[in-house]
Amino acid sequence: MDDFIDRTARRPSGWVGRLGFGNPWNHYRAFRLALERLALTPCDVHLEIGCGGGVLLERALGIVPRAHAIDASPDMVALARKRNRRAIVEGRAEIAVGDAEALPYPDATFTSAVATEMFFFIEHPDQMLAEARRVLRPGGRFALTTMPSIGRLNRLFLGPYASAMHLYDDARLAELLEDAGFTAVEVVTHDLFHQVAYGERPAAGA
Repeated sequence: MDDFIDRTARRPSGWVGRLGFGNPWNHYRAFRLALERLALTPCDVHLEIGCGGGVLLERALGIVPRAHAIDASPDMVALARKRNRRAIVEGRAEIAVGDAEALPYPDATFTSAVATEMFFFIEHPDQMLAEARRVLRPGGRFALTTMPSIGRLNRLFLGPYASAMHLYDDARLAELLEDAGFTAVEVVTHDLFHQVAYGERPAAGA
């Protein structure tokens, strides 16, 4: 079962991964909610953590001049590079295999960062959030989308995936962000499948 979850969701690979993440229509609302909350501008230096097939990255590159992205799956990185080939050639995008719990970037590199539909697979959420904060500049913004903890309904809707997913209610997710050093923290559950969290790295001198 772990291998099935890896190939189809946690680290998508092969034709199943390409089929599911080449056009992930079931993630489109999460993408929209994340972009709305993050409010990217042409001044941002942007990072996507867990870029999948690169659809959200492509949308972000319609706003920001330059972006970086990582994913744990080499197949997803290849798919994201293919989708964003032009931006890569123009020097506007870099996409690499990477670990969300050990980001391969110096401190204070980005002004914005996003992680969509992957946080529920993170084994050490405190470490991932600390890394997201570390690579943000003072005043930088971070948004993530995940699924809320809704008790027994999670098993009903998620089936075999439920046992591999780490879900949180709004209060607990807010606590995780605050413990990682984020301020201006907000967590909103929109429906059974969409929970959006937001936080900022404190401004210099704050």
